[in-house]
Parts: sequence; structure tokens; C-alpha cells
Amino acid sequence: MSSNAKNRVESIDNFRGFAIILMFIANFIVLFVKNPPDIIRHAEPGMILPLDFVAPFFGFAIGLSFPYFIYKTKMLEATQPAKRFFFRVIILYIVGASPNFLYRLMIFEESVANAYLNSWSILETWALGLCLIILLVKLNLTKRIFVSVAILFIYQFVLLEIPGIYSYVYSQAEGGVVSVLSWLFVIINGTVIGELIVNTNKLNLIKKSVLISLLNSIVGLALHFGQITPMTRLDVSASYMFFSAGISIFVFLLFHLFLDNYGKVFREVGMYPLQAWILQSLFYVPVYLTIGGAYFDWPVGGVIALFGVVTLVIIDKYLIKLGIKLKA
Repeated sequence: MSSNAKNRVESIDNFRGFAIILMFIANFIVLFVKNPPDIIRHAEPGMILPLDFVAPFFGFAIGLSFPYFIYKTKMLEATQPAKRFFFRVIILYIVGASPNFLYRLMIFEESVANAYLNSWSILETWALGLCLIILLVKLNLTKRIFVSVAILFIYQFVLLEIPGIYSYVYSQAEGGVVSVLSWLFVIINGTVIGELIVNTNKLNLIKKSVLISLLNSIVGLALHFGQITPMTRLDVSASYMFFSAGISIFVFLLFHLFLDNYGKVFREVGMYPLQAWILQSLFYVPVYLTIGGAYFDWPVGGVIALFGVVTLVIIDKYLIKLGIKLKA
């Protein structure tokens, strides 16, 4: 891999690390703060808020990394790398599902059935999304986007029209298993930009990325303001996915083109996202076992949440220095 390509991979790590820090902030606000201001809430009904872009950023980063995995290992032609890929997918799924299941079973004292049915998290979404990407990645960029749009519209205008499915999606974290079809769109956009980074020069990358970003953002806003589908994370709507994909591309381009030095502060966290996720899950345990969730009023709770974020980042960086490094 050339030094130029290496720098490009580092920009993906920086962007992913930024998404992880935002994830810490969003989740710790929920963990500690009883009554946060609207601007720092997320997953609220009837609105789109800044922290609602955290999950799309992370999904987009997964898509960005995928072309590098393909070209480095020639996964589509070799059996062993493919096995390694699916092993990682399984690990991703297990690490995502296990903490929620155990929390609900042991801390919240739910039944085994309820704990299992309600234990979905965003990691399982990414795991299944990666499996779907395998089916689409051989398509050229135009066809890949077209198919992902078709799947997104089937999700929005067919599946969500079924009351039982809509109720399920609305009640589950990240929309549950059904909404993987929607989240796939932002991951696919990541693979498209990732391939442009690998295969084209910087000028073409900028032109095509800005065009895709603008188109996605405009379609998302048109669907929302045209009252075709409201932009909300709770049902992972098509307008939310289009707009999130557009914003994700724009923010990544800032990291890729202008924020290399500033982005380094996020790099180590971004290189080992699974480790960050596990640390966050472990951090929840003493909090729930002592004070419980959402205990503090604003702004005291916000200060405590910020302290928790900084503490977790420091612990993560220390573990990395000790050689403990868990990739996704």
C-alpha cells in the first residue's frame, strides 16, 4: 500500500474515532442525565438532532473501510480471508448482543425471552449489514447505489406500511433487524466513497463525493419537507438515511482533506472500535448497580457524562499503549 493510500486510511481512522467519541457522548448523556436539553438528546420522536448522526457516521465508516479490506486480502477470490471476514461478523454480532442481553436479564430482571427479544444494538445492525454488502459489492458504483435505494424504498414504502412491522421497528433500538435494510444505504454510500478514494485522484474524489453528498441531502430534505416520510431516527426513515448519508460524506471529506492534524486526536480510538465498544459496555455496569441510569439533573449530569467520556478515552489509549488492541 502506498504512503498516499496509508494517509487515506488514517483519515478513515480519524473519522471513525470522531464517531466513537460522539457515541460515548450520546450514550453517557442518556446514562447520567435526567433532563438534558433538546440539542444534546437523540432518538427523539418527530425530530432530527445533531447526535442522531452518530450511528450513520459509524456505519459510513464501516463502508469506507470495506474496499481496503477487499483490495488488501482479495477476499472475493480467496477462501481464507472470506472465512476471516465472516468470523469477524459473528464476533461483532455477539459483542453487540451479549451486553444488552445480560443487562436486561441480570440488572433489569427481565425474562430470558424479553431480554433476548429486546437486546438488539447497533453492532448487530452492522454485522448483518456487512453480510448484505457481500452480495452487492461486486456491482459497479452506480448499480450499487441504485440497488441500495431500491431496498431502502421497499423498507420505507412496503415494510413500514405493515402495522406490526412498524411497531416492531419503532420499539427496537436502531429499528431492530428489519431496519438493517435501511441502514444498508449509508454503509453502501461508504463503500462508494471508499472505492473512489482507492481508484481515483483527489480532484475526481472531491467532485464526485460532493455531488453524491448534495444529491443525498437534497433527496432527504425533499422527502421530509414534502411530507412523504418524516426525518426521524426512531423508524430509521428513508429521509433520515438519505440526509445522514449526505452529512456523513461531507464530514468525512473535512477530515480527509483539511483536518489531518486535528484528526489525529481521534486516531487511536478509531483504529480499535470494538475495544471502545467493550469498554463502554463495561462502564455501564457499576453505574447501573449503584445510582442507576439518568440520575443527575442538568448541567451537573452533563459534566459527569463528559468526565466519563474523557476517562474512557484515557483508559482506551492506555490499554493501546500496553498492547491491548481489539479491532472490529
